[in-house]
Formats: sequence, structure tokens, C-alpha cells
Amino acid sequence: MVVEKYELRKRLIDERRTYSKNEILRNSAIITQRLFELDEIHRAKIISTYLGREDEVQTMDIIQKSWAAGKTVIVPVVDVDRGSIYFSELSDMNHLKKDHYDILEPRSEKISVRSLTSADVIIVPGVGWDSHGHRLGHGLGFYDRALESVPYHITIVGLAFEWQVLESIPVESHDRSVDMIVTENRLITCSDRDNALS
Repeated sequence: MVVEKYELRKRLIDERRTYSKNEILRNSAIITQRLFELDEIHRAKIISTYLGREDEVQTMDIIQKSWAAGKTVIVPVVDVDRGSIYFSELSDMNHLKKDHYDILEPRSEKISVRSLTSADVIIVPGVGWDSHGHRLGHGLGFYDRALESVPYHITIVGLAFEWQVLESIPVESHDRSVDMIVTENRLITCSDRDNALS
């Protein structure tokens, strides 16, 4: 399973790097628009979102639109020593800096710790997905561990480019499925959501 995940992750990351910045920004804008059509987003008072790498679905517009709608935004902060992430409220783009993994996060003096379980919607990154909501991450397990304590009434959303949605993703017992996936082409309501709630 570990080897299978590693090889699939490498193939998808290599493919992700072939897309131009313009393609990524254009499709990210469509995904953002689709995301904000969701009732779950309209109802949410607190949204957690990642701050992505340059070749991932971009989330800056999601943050700006959330602020414009009066929502609170919380984002991950990497704790390198513990090999984990925690979450901080973000209120200004000028509060961001590059972290250990070259990803934006709040500067230390601007961190205002918030529990992930305070969010109404949690938007998570991924390298690959399937229609059951299974997610292949970057292999560090940060989000897998962070999502362990999240109750099932909180909506977890994956953002993906359409080509990242595969027929199946290898799954381990600790992997947490998302409730829905938004791509530039469609909204996928994931079947494992019903299994988790039953």
C-alpha cells in the first residue's frame, strides 16, 4: 500500500507540474465560483482553507470572498518539531510568510490559534481523489492527523482539477474521506459520506 501510494503520488505530482500558471489560475477561478454556489459555504461562519503550492488549486480568492461575506478564515500552520499542523485565524494577507515547506502561513507574531473543529467547512488540499471522497495527500500525514478529531457534522471539501479525480485511490484505515469534491467541471457528492453517517 505504501509503495502504491508513493508511486501514484509521484506520477500525479509530475503531471501537475506540466500545467501552466494560466491554466491553474483559470481553473482555480472556476472552482472558486462553484464552491461559493454551495449552501454549505453560504451558511458557514468559519471556513478553514489551505494555502496552496503554485501548482495546486489556488485559494487566495476563496479567502478574499470569505472575508467579503463576513466570514472568519482559519488556515494551517506547520509545527515542524512535532510534524503536525495547527490552525490560526487569518485576517490580512500581509500577515503571511513562506514556511519550512515554502508554503504561505501566518507570521509567528500574527498567529491567533483556533481549533479546527470551530470551522463549519474545512477545505483540504490533495494530490489525487476518487468519487468516494478518498484523498491522496503529499505523504506527510498532516491533514490526516488534523482531521481525526473532526466530527462528521462538519463539512470537509476537497478542491481538485478534473484530471486529479481517478477511478480509485488506495485507502488505509486512518484515511478520512471528504464529503464533496469541487472541480472545474462538476461537484462530486461523495458516497462514503452516507456510510460515515449511518
